[in-house]
Amino acid sequence: MNKRAFILPTMILDNGIWKDDVALHLTVGQSAKGDDTQTVASGVERVRQILQAGQESGQGSTSIYVQAANGSIPVVVRAYNEDDISQLVLIKRDFPSVKLVIYGGHGAVSVAKHLAEANIPVILTGNRGAPTNWEKKDVLTGPPLTESPAKILTDAGVLLGLGVSSDSKVHGLAQEARWAGKFAGLSDREAIALVSTNIEAILGIGSKRTANGGEDSQRYRGDFVVWEGDPLRGEGSVVVSVQDGEKIADCWPDTSNVIL
Repeated sequence: MNKRAFILPTMILDNGIWKDDVALHLTVGQSAKGDDTQTVASGVERVRQILQAGQESGQGSTSIYVQAANGSIPVVVRAYNEDDISQLVLIKRDFPSVKLVIYGGHGAVSVAKHLAEANIPVILTGNRGAPTNWEKKDVLTGPPLTESPAKILTDAGVLLGLGVSSDSKVHGLAQEARWAGKFAGLSDREAIALVSTNIEAILGIGSKRTANGGEDSQRYRGDFVVWEGDPLRGEGSVVVSVQDGEKIADCWPDTSNVIL
């Protein structure tokens, strides 16, 4: 059996998320209905009101809503239905400085072209989705029954990341990336990016490449994990995880005598 080391960038080390205030999280859809937003339309309008209030508060304010309105942090909106997502595209056109991100995105394939034109990335939790409720009635289930949602979005030019609907499925995220990459025509590097560097790029956190001794010599700056074997295929285990700043967070079998 051939063995190879596979480097997987990651953002979660030492049992915690290392950056506070990553994004402003909002929800649009049936699950967001309440006393103040009794319809989906009123929920969409509330998103617009939040961004408008953030713009009008002035640049000197440190409010999270001001940061969201001026693009300092992304606005991640959980939305599944294609009509709801279309309304968010219209909001992005009215607030071009806002870094809008769609989370969930089961119906995003229906408006993939508009998302790409508006520069709205998607963290897709429904690459192998199912019509579990009315909002998802037109969802594509993926191969072999339908075309791959990941392929439709990447072909349209949408910056795509993969997410999971619940924490209980996190352990299979690498395999989901392989499945998505296979039917979207992506390389292994591009498939891994769906659950690592693409997420970093979408949320504007952490990793970057910095010059190291010349134009052709670059180094990755950010957290990363080295696997023995290929995590896309469920092989091997984590050998070492390294935090930004070259600090070893964990190493097999121990970290006491490790030199980086």
